[in-house]
Amino acid sequence: MNINYPDLALYGFQIISFYFLCYSFYWMMTLFIGSFYKEPEAQSFPMKDRWLVVLPAYAPNSTFFEVLKSIRDNQPPNAVEMKTYVLFQNTNAKFIDQCYQKMDFLCNHKSFHNQKGNSYVHALKFICHQITSDNQLKMFDPTHIILLDKDNIIAPDFFYKLYALRGNEYDLIQGKRLPLSHVNGVTSYDQISESLNDMMMRQYRVKMGWLPELSGSGFLVDKRLFIKGINKLDENNPGMDKNLLINWLLNFNDIKACFSNSTIVYEEKTDDIEVLGAQRTRWFAEQYQTLATYFSQLVLKSISSLRLELLDYVFALSRPPRSIHLLIVPTLLIIELAAFKISILNLLSFLFLSFGIILFLTNQRLWRAAFQVLKMFPSLIISNIRSILKIGGQTKGNFIHTERKDK
Repeated sequence: MNINYPDLALYGFQIISFYFLCYSFYWMMTLFIGSFYKEPEAQSFPMKDRWLVVLPAYAPNSTFFEVLKSIRDNQPPNAVEMKTYVLFQNTNAKFIDQCYQKMDFLCNHKSFHNQKGNSYVHALKFICHQITSDNQLKMFDPTHIILLDKDNIIAPDFFYKLYALRGNEYDLIQGKRLPLSHVNGVTSYDQISESLNDMMMRQYRVKMGWLPELSGSGFLVDKRLFIKGINKLDENNPGMDKNLLINWLLNFNDIKACFSNSTIVYEEKTDDIEVLGAQRTRWFAEQYQTLATYFSQLVLKSISSLRLELLDYVFALSRPPRSIHLLIVPTLLIIELAAFKISILNLLSFLFLSFGIILFLTNQRLWRAAFQVLKMFPSLIISNIRSILKIGGQTKGNFIHTERKDK
């Protein structure tokens, strides 16, 4: 049997090219549809809500004082009752006392590192238990939960924006996260990545009538959904947000949701490429390990319920890392032009990707940030490749904390 190696190489090359063509088209399509998204205006005002702001605070630094101050100084309208609950982890008593000087809140102090699996998931499940069992929280009986990270400083109108959107009776409102400051190409890369998620995974999905992908914090959700979703989280999953969204997709089909570009929380974006690498390891691990865990359930549910939303999310989770995608597509085109007969696959892929990028950077006004990223793109690519190679046993059931130095 004679093997025609040139033909075999060409066949393999075309398969790889087709894979990237599909995702280049997906880039363009989601960014195009997402660019038309406009968040709805409030139609009426809600019944009296009771909001519980939840802050899982693992080893918080001085930024946490600013977080508490922003909540204290920017209260919601009088029609809303609100309390703040903090779960301190790896925090000393002196720091907690200093926090109390900023504002009054309910709290617990507990460690979860002695429990198997994702410590952050254990922390969230503990919070759900407290909501339903703690006397003060039971008496307050919140209608909605607002989840914030320990470095999320809310905009002055954050609660008012949520209140206005609640007039449309949304069960889930995902806010937008912006960086506190721009330091270098690493910070800009983190911002661009988050903005891409906003357009491709939030604006696009809501425009299609689907649930937006969660950003991990900065969202308001009905207490019932929060508790049921958190209690179903896979403790071996290295993340939380995709895990939680999938549990809602699989168990509910009547969630009314929106993404709000004007409901803003500001957060610390890392300027350290090593911290960025650890962060990306967690994100890549969550994406692909979540896909492996829920692939069959999502596909079967999409078929039985005829919901394209679930298949779309499977396709989205199957995508290559975007930085790798940006490197591979022009590389494939160059290889094709140099070694093979010209084919339309890689040319189309390059054109789709280019159109999507131009549309995105123009729509989000991120051209300056993109040029900052371009200066250190090789270093970022190497960092991301290293992050991908670390996925495996060390990320299964392990929440990778990405701590920044307290400046």
